[in-house]
Amino acid sequence: MTLKRNTKKLLWLAAFAAVLIALAYAVRPLLIKQKPPEEFMAARKEAATVSQKIVDLTSATNEKIKATYDISYGSGDPDKALAFIQEALQTNSEAYDQAFKLSSQL
Repeated sequence: MTLKRNTKKLLWLAAFAAVLIALAYAVRPLLIKQKPPEEFMAARKEAATVSQKIVDLTSATNEKIKATYDISYGSGDPDKALAFIQEALQTNSEAYDQAFKLSSQL
């Protein structure tokens, strides 16, 4: 059975359209942005807060270490330098605790 030339073109066009429609339905879920679950967003926000706290504590520790260096070579007051070192140890310990908290959350 031979089909006319126009009929063959029409069948090919219909088949091509069917394939395009099938692809559109298959790809559509991938293109639609889905909102992450609320508990993921809350955990992400809390992790960001803890991370910022770690950065702040580390900066504070670095400032105390710098102050200790300045005191050691400036005024030569060992008691004051020791106090800064103890404060730096304390803030470093807090940063470590926050990092541990963050790792357990993740």
